[in-house]
Amino acid sequence: MTTLKHTLRAMLADARAHTGLPIRRSLPRGLVLDVLQAADGTVQLTIARYDQAPSDAEWTIVLKHWPEPVVPGVIPTPRREGRRHALVGRWARPAMLVEPE
Repeated sequence: MTTLKHTLRAMLADARAHTGLPIRRSLPRGLVLDVLQAADGTVQLTIARYDQAPSDAEWTIVLKHWPEPVVPGVIPTPRREGRRHALVGRWARPAMLVEPE
């Protein structure tokens, strides 16, 4: 398992344990990841940098290492908050992975 996949798996587990709270990790070279498990069952991924927008290639790499299937065709929305530039995507957790109640 790659280090990025391991990091994402841990972040996703933390996000699921703390629904509604973003889990943030900073990676080398300034990329910042946020994972949020929403109460409606969707997952939100944010990749961000300060003073420079993250690239589409970085988005693709992060999704390639995502620890579970991602709905095909997730297109991130660019956002900017002051110096923070981000790409944000949201998708429903695949039904095959949802635990029965």
